Amino acid sequence: VQKMNEVLNYIKFIKMYAWVKAFSQTVQKIREEERKILERAGYFQSITVGVAPIVVVIASVVTFSVHMILGYDLTAAQAFTVVTVFNSMTFALKVTPFSVKSLSEASVAADRFKS
Repeated sequence: VQKMNEVLNYIKFIKMYAWVKAFSQTVQKIREEERKILERAGYFQSITVGVAPIVVVIASVVTFSVHMILGYDLTAAQAFTVVTVFNSMTFALKVTPFSVKSLSEASVAADRFKS
């Protein structure tokens, strides 16, 4: 952001002294780095959104398996209670990636206001 502001503020001098090529290379590098960061963030968000519904099933299976491996009996009441608790967490798991993204964007915006 700082480099872009610098380029925009001094665009007249850049054009007058024919520094366009040097500054365009700098801006291109910055854009490429930003694109890579956004691409990684997009992949991460896609994975977390895609995995969130499966987590409930995996957690239920693991919980029931460990419960039975330890030698306890699994009643229908216990099973339905566990499934209900895990299903109630589904919404939180689906919303968490978006919340993290929003918090990071808010942090960046706050830093921009400070400078």
